[in-house]
Amino acid sequence: MKKRYPGGSRFLALVVLAVVAISGTACSRGGGWTSRASTVEKQGFYLNTICNIQLQEWDGDEKAGEALIDQAFLFCGQLEQKLSRTVAGSDVCRINQAGGQPVEIDDPRVTEALKLGMEYSELSGGRFDITIGELAELWNFSAENPSVPEESAIRQAVAHVDYQKFHLEEAAADDGSAANSGSAAAGSGAEHWIAALDDPRAKLDLGAVAKGYIVDQVSDFLRENGVVRGIVDFGGNVSCIGEKTTGEPWLISIRKPVSVDEPVMSQSETIGTVQVKADCSAVTSGTYQRCFVQDGVLYHHILDPKTGYPCDSDVKSVTIIGESSGRCDGLSTVCLLLGMEEGMRLMESLPGYEAVFVDVQGRVESTSGAAFEPPSPST
Repeated sequence: MKKRYPGGSRFLALVVLAVVAISGTACSRGGGWTSRASTVEKQGFYLNTICNIQLQEWDGDEKAGEALIDQAFLFCGQLEQKLSRTVAGSDVCRINQAGGQPVEIDDPRVTEALKLGMEYSELSGGRFDITIGELAELWNFSAENPSVPEESAIRQAVAHVDYQKFHLEEAAADDGSAANSGSAAAGSGAEHWIAALDDPRAKLDLGAVAKGYIVDQVSDFLRENGVVRGIVDFGGNVSCIGEKTTGEPWLISIRKPVSVDEPVMSQSETIGTVQVKADCSAVTSGTYQRCFVQDGVLYHHILDPKTGYPCDSDVKSVTIIGESSGRCDGLSTVCLLLGMEEGMRLMESLPGYEAVFVDVQGRVESTSGAAFEPPSPST
């Protein structure tokens, strides 16, 4: 049964996540393992957003923590170089520029990200579609002065959107025998895969899953290098490493959807908090930040692959809570495209994942298992 809360702002969503910070305490383990009580934190600009990594408990001294964050950002940048459609020479860019010819992929992380995009394309029945790349280029929301494309150009781009025409198969084994092949949903196990688009004009765009996938990879990297407790926050994709010192779930604040031209104080208001368990994530998608107004009409970056225009949804923002940031990322965009009713029904059917929706009237609804708490009347 869904939970409903009274309404709020009617303005454009500017939904981001803020961690309710806690302080770590020093502790030690056998084998010379020692953690620090201090906190090390650093920001960087990757994936077209501000990224923040905070270590609260890790193996080594403060300088080791700082060096580890630098390594994590370097790792993030390397993954972005492989998954971004706008980076020349990336694997995604190579597929898009191949004119329908097969492209060999030798990095299993790229294969995993491609499969993740296909999984949510299939789950949504094409409402979410990773072959939306030409449309994304046409709208170009990252430009200094974006504008509405010509309608004829939008129609032409829509004609080349169809995730079912993208194929990912394992490369043939060295002995000449065929490896396990099939759609992008096929299981992994081979080092090399072959990716191809049937339509030479089609283009991939992993923007709706790549950031979350990279957050997962960076979080794993930090754990493997001695981080016991910390936060990875890449533009609203929040991953909680380990558990709080108290053993309680992390608290993540969801900021209230407001207009981008409202005062900064208004933009810092929250609609409440959600609890996030150890080694889980919270991710928000919304019609915010990447948008523009033309002739009195607001256009946001969540494009409907069926119409070619920004989706007309009754949802301003969706926050997904679950184990995988990559999956939360994909689900948040899927739910925004589906709308409140279909999105809520989908989320209630998925074990291990919960959602908090904000509709265009400012009403907040959450799935039955979401540990969401609205602010008290005094706050």
